[in-house]
Amino acid sequence: MPSPTKILYEAKKPRPGTVIFTSATSFAIVASAFWVPLAFAWSARRIVSMDEKNSDEEEALERKKTERKKKKRRAIGIFILCAILAWMPIRRWRWLHQLSVWDIWFEHLQVKVIGEEPPRRQLLYAIVPHGVFPFSLGFAALGHLREKIFRLERIIVANAVMWVPVLRHIAGWLGVIQADREKVSAALSSGATVAVAPGGIGEMFYPRPGCPPDHEYALLRQRKGFIRMALQHGVPLVPVYVFGSNQLLRRLPMPAIVERFSRYIQYQDL
Repeated sequence: MPSPTKILYEAKKPRPGTVIFTSATSFAIVASAFWVPLAFAWSARRIVSMDEKNSDEEEALERKKTERKKKKRRAIGIFILCAILAWMPIRRWRWLHQLSVWDIWFEHLQVKVIGEEPPRRQLLYAIVPHGVFPFSLGFAALGHLREKIFRLERIIVANAVMWVPVLRHIAGWLGVIQADREKVSAALSSGATVAVAPGGIGEMFYPRPGCPPDHEYALLRQRKGFIRMALQHGVPLVPVYVFGSNQLLRRLPMPAIVERFSRYIQYQDL
């Protein structure tokens, strides 16, 4: 007999400075897909432009030459740092799941979990909707939500996540697995409890123009690979709906080609 529905978790009221903290970390992590490439391009341009100046101004004052050399070294340093962030190998940090700092995010979003107590066994969670950024998928694997409710070992992310510096590091430290059939199957075979956002990148583009902006959207048609995976491994499938995910962030209107390209690079093989 299923356990009764109840409040499994409710965040405390936001503490002072919560908005500043969440805004800063959002920019550092979520917006890394934009600011890291920009920093990379800026430093590369600075290196090239300073090389040109050194050749054209051979008779310039020594002080100006020294200043240009300092700026060039800084630009080279930023370029190298961006390259390291983009390609360095990543190891999982299990202690990262347990940091109390995640509570600040839960307080900011006023997270509340309502439902039946999940059984203490291996499960496959299907968390919808994805939203512009899958906060709900990540939060289920962090802090009190992970330790007391979901007990997640792995979350499944689109392959494109591992191409984004900073975001790929956070994902790697948390031990995510890419949306690859063999990798997901191996995780389930090992007995790990896993979570996936079936709608994936496609749900990032909802609500579409013409759709009511205050409605909730989840894409499940033609996205049944996770169901087959659960059946193959005999793992109970637990649906989780997160109200407000579609309203958490708003995206700017974009050409249709952006959505097509985003769907292409995610490469989900489930």
